[in-house]
Formats: sequence, C-alpha cells, structure tokens
Amino acid sequence: MVIELKDRLNIISYRCPTPYGKGFTELSTGGLVASLYSLKSSHKLNWICYDIMNSSETNNGLSIKRIKIDRELNEMYYGKYCNSYIWPLFHYISNVEFFDQKYWLAYKKANEIMAEAISKTLNKQELIIINDYHLSLLPQMLKEKGYLKISFFWHIPWINYEYVSRLPNLNDIVKGILGSDIIGFHTKEFRDNFIETARYFSIEISESKLKNIKNVPIGLNTKLYELNKSLKGNSEMNKQVQGLKRKGSKVIGSISRLDMTKGIIQKIQAMDYLLDRHKDLIGKIVLIMVVSPSRTSIK
Repeated sequence: MVIELKDRLNIISYRCPTPYGKGFTELSTGGLVASLYSLKSSHKLNWICYDIMNSSETNNGLSIKRIKIDRELNEMYYGKYCNSYIWPLFHYISNVEFFDQKYWLAYKKANEIMAEAISKTLNKQELIIINDYHLSLLPQMLKEKGYLKISFFWHIPWINYEYVSRLPNLNDIVKGILGSDIIGFHTKEFRDNFIETARYFSIEISESKLKNIKNVPIGLNTKLYELNKSLKGNSEMNKQVQGLKRKGSKVIGSISRLDMTKGIIQKIQAMDYLLDRHKDLIGKIVLIMVVSPSRTSIK
C-alpha cells in the first residue's frame, strides 16, 4: 500500500475529537484524541466518529463528521461490549464470565453502521485510518466494499492469547483487523501476541500481510499538552504551581483519565515511597495529578 504525505487523513474512531456542541474550543479526553489531533499541524484531517447527533463541521484544516448512534445501541455496544468486556480483559481484568451474546450483536451492528456511513462519504482510493478496539470489525467490512488503503491501530495492550482467547467471538475480531493493509501496535510484544492469537484460531496470515503488522509506538506533540495548559482556567491551582516553582520546588505533573488501569494509586504510593526514604525532599518536590472523569456510565 502506497501512502503519500499529500493524502488527506481520514481518521475513524468511536470518540470525536471535540465534544458535541462545543465547536472547536475544547478537545475530548483520552490518549487517542490527544495523539491523533497532533497530526493537524501537518495534515488535513477528516474525522468520522460517533456522537449523539448527526452533524458536519470544518475549521482550520479539521473536518468532523459525527454519526448519530442510538442511545440503547450505544449502551450495549460501547458501555457493555467495549468497556465491560474488551477493555478490562485486555488489561488482565476478566469479566467475560457474565457474557451476553446480545452485546456482541450490538458491537457488530455499530461497526456495520460506521461502514455504511464511510461508504457514503469516502471514495475507495482514500487513505482510511481506523482506531482501536471499538471498530475492530470495520477493516474487513470496508475491504469487502472495495476500499484499498485501510490502516488500523490497536491503542490498548494486546496481551497473551491464553488469556484473551476466553472472549467469545475473538476470532471474528482478529479476522476483522486482518482486513487492514497495515496494522499497528504499541510494542513488539503486543504485535507478537496478536499474531499468536491468530495462529491459536488457525487464521492464516500471508507473508506480505505479516510484514505489514508493525510495532509503531504512538506519541503526541508535547508542546500542545503542557501542564500549565491543563491548569488554564483554574487560576488558584496555577498560582499554587507558580508559587511552588518560585520557592525552588520541583513539580511533577501527571495527566490521565480516572480509570483503574492508569496507575493513579500506584503514583501516590510511589511518591510516598520516595518521601519516606528521602525525607530531605519533603517540601522540595510536589506531585500534581490532573484526572479527568472517564467512563462514568460503566458499572
């Protein structure tokens, strides 16, 4: 697959880069948006995503096409299958003992709706970048519709097949991802685990396809995400940070979503461990954690 830098980047994801109704003044939370939005400085972006209403917006090289998803479908697809099954399982937290097939059917339906929306929007020669576990069936669906440039990136860990294979329909997820021309994972370990999972299900991967399953660590433009920018709008906290700096204190900044996999408790424990063993640092080093509420509807 030949990708030219002049190509418009069509980014497909569950989450939109900006919240609905906020215009272009505020970014959505999460690492996926933070990373991909950085591409805006060098490419024209056309972002297709799910939201509460259909809409199309364009501003300064960024176009957003929001696809409305029914609330009940979204709860079964996103709330249940994606975030009660896939997300915990791929972080070694199993919840599939209470699996319900209707949530899988909702997941499949949501992927079909996105495939249909793309087929009405993008021509088959355009570069399509599909993101994350919410849309793992989409690559194969688009391949069957004749799309020629399909890239897919799995943004979370792909762990050992012996653990994740307990997820019903995982073989369909693997086949769906393999519909991509290029597949990316954060690390070689994740890449190798994916390949081993395919072999576990006796899914053949050609040599040419194997070469295009890559470990390509994703990053972000740090200049766009300085701690002070996260504190902008909270003038009291910003004053405290500047006051600490003036006193010569070192300030450690942490920005993450409020999620059990983000190591929030472990960061606090690490700070406690450090100060307990280096009491001379007390008052000289401060940890500030900016935590965004996340998946508040998930139980």
